[in-house]
Amino acid sequence: MHSTATPELGPGDRVVATVSFYYCTEDAGPVGDGEAWCGIMRDGTDVYPGAAACDYDYLGQQFRIEGDPTGRIYTCNDTGSAVHGLHRDIWFRTNAEGWSWQRDVGRQVVIEIVN
Repeated sequence: MHSTATPELGPGDRVVATVSFYYCTEDAGPVGDGEAWCGIMRDGTDVYPGAAACDYDYLGQQFRIEGDPTGRIYTCNDTGSAVHGLHRDIWFRTNAEGWSWQRDVGRQVVIEIVN
């Protein structure tokens, strides 16, 4: 059951969400949060580009981020203690990739639910 913090969302729905990133290895630049996430996510899959940590209610959901330079469709494969409501935490291999992406998309984005 979804709460007001985690509204039920279906394909085609568009909502404003906060985004951040987590990563496997420190490369260059600011360290940030989320170092050393290199293994298995909440749903049992290995981390990969396009994986996202989301509120538990959204596990398995797929979404796009408007204006995302990668053009990816993300999947909510993971959760996190600081990921609640509509927040999405996107996985990157390195912190440099994550910071570059964050500069391009910002912190507040519009996500579109794919399925």
